[in-house]
Amino acid sequence: MKITRNDANWWKSYFINPSLKFLTMLLGLSLVMEIISLLAIILAVIYDIYKNHNMGNNLMIVLFIITFICIIIITFELMEIMKAFIDREVFILKNVLRLRKVGFSTIIVGVFIFINNILKYGPCAFTFLDLGNGITSRIDTVLGIFIGIIILVFAEIFKEAVKIKEENDLMI
Repeated sequence: MKITRNDANWWKSYFINPSLKFLTMLLGLSLVMEIISLLAIILAVIYDIYKNHNMGNNLMIVLFIITFICIIIITFELMEIMKAFIDREVFILKNVLRLRKVGFSTIIVGVFIFINNILKYGPCAFTFLDLGNGITSRIDTVLGIFIGIIILVFAEIFKEAVKIKEENDLMI
């Protein structure tokens, strides 16, 4: 449902939508940069394999590419959610599915960070407070997974909101 100037609340969308449109544009720009970067990374890996005839650290390269694809999925789905907000289609099932994709993709990125930190720091990957070198922590080891879980919880809240909206639409 698009808001026009003939609607009673057109002025609200006039002030709200520019910020949403700006965020959508920013996400679109990020998406283009991410896709170009992914293609450059894949071409660099192919060139390295062709030139040196070895893959080096296979697991890290594969995990990095999968993570980059997840970041592209996250950006695309957030862009679609923003477009739905602009069109005033907030509580729809598509947004629930989009939030779930964002949540699972965020968990996958979090798992990559987890694996990377374990390989890089070993048992020190779980340092939550290190007073020896000043106050430092490596909370990012589990932060991505935790944020992904929070997003999945929001997806379930959205699912309930969709049910309530559909019930209210039937009553009217």
